[in-house]
Amino acid sequence: MPARTYVYKLKSDRGGAPSAPPPDPDETPLLTLSICKPAIRRTAQPGDRILGITSHSLASSDGYPLNSVIYAAVVEGTVDAREYYAARSPFRHRPDCIYRFHKLQGTIEHSGRTPLHADPAYRSRDIGQYPYYKNGRTLLSHEFRYFGAAAFPIPLQFARLTEVAESLGQGHRVFGESDPEQAEICRLMQMLWKQSTRHTPKVVSDEARDHAPRQKRRGVRFTDAARVQIGDTTFQPPLGGSGHSILRPRTHLGSRWEDRRDRSTQTRLAIAAGQHSGSGVGGHRKRLLQSDDDRRRGTFTLA
Repeated sequence: MPARTYVYKLKSDRGGAPSAPPPDPDETPLLTLSICKPAIRRTAQPGDRILGITSHSLASSDGYPLNSVIYAAVVEGTVDAREYYAARSPFRHRPDCIYRFHKLQGTIEHSGRTPLHADPAYRSRDIGQYPYYKNGRTLLSHEFRYFGAAAFPIPLQFARLTEVAESLGQGHRVFGESDPEQAEICRLMQMLWKQSTRHTPKVVSDEARDHAPRQKRRGVRFTDAARVQIGDTTFQPPLGGSGHSILRPRTHLGSRWEDRRDRSTQTRLAIAAGQHSGSGVGGHRKRLLQSDDDRRRGTFTLA
């Protein structure tokens, strides 16, 4: 497969991702990418190239120059999570080797030796779910250049790469051999390899900013025993076909509720609260649909 180039922006650069600590006297410098950017780690193959460039958040927090290369690497090999995080792994001394593989249980847990990604919210993104741990793939590179805060500016004559750097968001871009950007990438790599590499810290305790995966907002789930208190009235919401009804409070819109599962819940809540006009179902419908905005959103107001 022809070599590809992955380009992404770093939001943090404290030595966790990438990790390229100073080698011991008898070692060859090694750059690893074992946490963050799971889509890149799952798909990159030996021979592919990676360019990590400065994000606006990193420029703001740590003063890195914008549109600049923090590191460049040629992927040499990959290591599975069960090997990288094994108890006797040759990588266990590295700052990004923050998990431990428990052979008897077949599980991977945070080692606890560093606060880096100790929040369980990181685990799924870093290594994936038990038992396959599909994200737990580490990229290895001996051919790299790391510049850190002295990031190498992308020359202005590389108009395509400059546009990529300015427009790229949280994801990444992949360029194949036939993409016009590859010509500028090859010229840039030649310039980078004329520079001396730096190294990341040997000890990593935190990141420049908290970018833990955010938990999805959930509605309020009512079960058989649940009650809704509206004024002096206690109401038992009807259960939907799956055995529950989900109501989501709209905190900045008075006492408005949005029901995504059972539209009849809206009518029944209005009846229970005495917030209806007329008699019969037609009167209830007239009350609920008096606001065009509410009708479009499927919501109603308990005044």
